[in-house]
Amino acid sequence: MTIFLLTLICIFYIGLGPPDSLLGAAWPAMYGELGVPVSSAVLPSAILSGRTVLLRVFSAKSQQHP
Repeated sequence: MTIFLLTLICIFYIGLGPPDSLLGAAWPAMYGELGVPVSSAVLPSAILSGRTVLLRVFSAKSQQHP
């Protein structure tokens, strides 16, 4: 059980590491190869923002002391 929790913590920590602005920098090169319009970057951006908010909310709860 301890190894599972440590693995989960590492995954969440790594998930907070990559900057969300990377999509904005990479999207001009990506959308042409994917064959999608420029406006389709909204969904991945929303997913990344939501993930960041959820991870930070749950990490704040784990730091509170009873």
